[in-house]
Amino acid sequence: MLSKMYFSKAYFFATLLCLPMLAHAETGGYIGIIGGLNHEYSQRLKQNGDAFVNMKFKNDLQDAYVYGLTAGWKDISGFRPELEISMSTNELDKFSDRVYDGNGTIPAKGREKSTNYFANVWYDFPGVTNSYNMHPYLGVGAGLSHVRGEDIQTQDGNFGSLTDNVFGYQVGAGLRFPIVSNLITSFDIRYLKTQKIDFGDIPGLPPGHVTTKSSSTVFQLGLSYFF
Repeated sequence: MLSKMYFSKAYFFATLLCLPMLAHAETGGYIGIIGGLNHEYSQRLKQNGDAFVNMKFKNDLQDAYVYGLTAGWKDISGFRPELEISMSTNELDKFSDRVYDGNGTIPAKGREKSTNYFANVWYDFPGVTNSYNMHPYLGVGAGLSHVRGEDIQTQDGNFGSLTDNVFGYQVGAGLRFPIVSNLITSFDIRYLKTQKIDFGDIPGLPPGHVTTKSSSTVFQLGLSYFF
């Protein structure tokens, strides 16, 4: 009986001693790294407002990935403003529903890359009552997306490299929990979308600007250091 009582007291005081450490790790400025799978959805390319081909991507981790850097501030309110620079790469798989070729499908090579300069605002909910002190969170972000099509090729020829700067945004939710003092890990799922991308006239196609929109779901791990 006495041993149980002493153990309970020791556990209680140990918990009290750990609270300042956890509180410190959950407030203040931080820097971090992020990375994971970028699942890019098929893009419908349009010319003069009419869809003419469907661009599809490979979506395994070696061909569809994202990585980046973050910096932000967390205060006791739970809100966490953050700056993010992230870079995604998605390898092309094929072009389908080709209006200029009887709606056929052909293999494609090349890749689409995006560099995102986002300002995010996350909200960390109070910790779940367990020994891991997990914090669910959700938030939104928006900013500039620099989109590039690189070395796009088919059996019809090489369409070269394409580029545009557009407005992009994201919404997401995830879980964060401390590893050790000042070091937090996270896992989240985000949905990213851009406004209309205008690649201009493309050699080898009839005259007219080629446009599309990008959307993807990101499955991402993160590691943040609080200081």
